[in-house]
Amino acid sequence: MSARLFIIGRGATAERLCELGNALGYSEIRLTDGVPDDMHASDHVVVAEEDARRGQTLLLAAARREPPPAYLGFAAPFADGQRAMCALAAEKLPAGRLELVCAPAGVDVGAVTPDEVAIAVAAELVAVRRGRCATLMEAARPAARRTGTDN
Repeated sequence: MSARLFIIGRGATAERLCELGNALGYSEIRLTDGVPDDMHASDHVVVAEEDARRGQTLLLAAARREPPPAYLGFAAPFADGQRAMCALAAEKLPAGRLELVCAPAGVDVGAVTPDEVAIAVAAELVAVRRGRCATLMEAARPAARRTGTDN
């Protein structure tokens, strides 16, 4: 698999997702406090910041990057994900960019703990990578981009 996984943020969910990323076979996994300058169109990016306002700022910065990543998710509680999508909708993003953002990120399994949230996000990453439609948090986002590059 050539995709890299960037986990932007700090806290238990980010750390757990980094651990799970190793099991998912990404060519590189990077845990960072800011949006990397070297993102590629094949990369998967998850903003997993404990501070919701900072997370929203990081999500916006990642959404503005060119080229956009193959996956951009915001690992956050449902209400924070909805607020982030509303805030992104008010920004002047490139055409079609909002539809690429998964906020909140993850398969809807009722996750509460950082471990559960990380597992839910990892499950969505697998679904996206395999070109499958998982039971996503559809009510909070317009659509998730599915590339199916690793069938």
